[in-house]
Amino acid sequence: MNLNYLTLLWNRFWFKKQSAISIALFRIFYSLVLLESIILFQPDLYDWFGTHAWTTIQTAKLWENSPRFGLFFINTPDNFIVTAIYSVLVISSITLLFGLFTRISALTVFICLTSIHHRNPLILHSGDTLIRLCSYYLIWSQAGKALSLDSLFSKDKADNTSKEKLYNPWAQRLLQIQICAVYWQSFWGKAAGLTWLKGTAVYYALQLEEFQRFPLMFFGTNPIWLYKFLTYYTLFIEFALFSLIWIKEFRYPVIIAGIFLHLGLDYSMNIPLFQHIMIASYLLFIDPKDIKKLFALLKKKPKAVESAT
Repeated sequence: MNLNYLTLLWNRFWFKKQSAISIALFRIFYSLVLLESIILFQPDLYDWFGTHAWTTIQTAKLWENSPRFGLFFINTPDNFIVTAIYSVLVISSITLLFGLFTRISALTVFICLTSIHHRNPLILHSGDTLIRLCSYYLIWSQAGKALSLDSLFSKDKADNTSKEKLYNPWAQRLLQIQICAVYWQSFWGKAAGLTWLKGTAVYYALQLEEFQRFPLMFFGTNPIWLYKFLTYYTLFIEFALFSLIWIKEFRYPVIIAGIFLHLGLDYSMNIPLFQHIMIASYLLFIDPKDIKKLFALLKKKPKAVESAT
């Protein structure tokens, strides 16, 4: 494998132009998860972020001894500022959902969401971190070039012929790598644990009362073989989601298996949003041609309807 061939593969991976429909579809589902996240903040908004919040500004600034960015750190905010930032976040999330001023909306989401997250990091988990990171990548992406109000009113659409315009996918590639990095870290972290190697990790995880969500009555008498199967299934799928997902022939079976994994976790464990953002991220890996084929299939009228008309 010579240097010229490696350079060709590198350039093809990062810069071979493609349709923006995959990243646009991800933008839509991401925005829905983002709105879900924002709604969860609302009932205790001032208790978490307000003037007399449970976590003080000083504590937030010193969290993990690392510099923290946030609009709340400029001055000591009152509840009006909290309301204003929260409202702007809601509005920009909605405009991002519909693809209106997409880049500006993504930038606004990133600034407001980072400000809120850094104001009280004690209430967050890795799913919140991933949601925040995705908003940053979307700033640089072509997510507003399809399935959006921006694309509907763009000059490209007005001046263009029926031929679809293609775009560089490098920002989408960064998002894909970020998702794979999540599974890489998760897999190797689990593989170092004795309970995962013994096949008992799922059993112990499901006994944590603070994370229990819905009852698992179908487990019956809790057979050990089922727990072992689920434990090794989790390890294998997480391994596949940062490795085999890059191989075209394996991609869709791996994605389907990943969806079942996260739906099972969403049913059994109360970890808000993490499962939703991970499932939404699979849209980044779907070939735009396959999405178009699906849309074309959905547009087709059933034969019975056609004959009746």
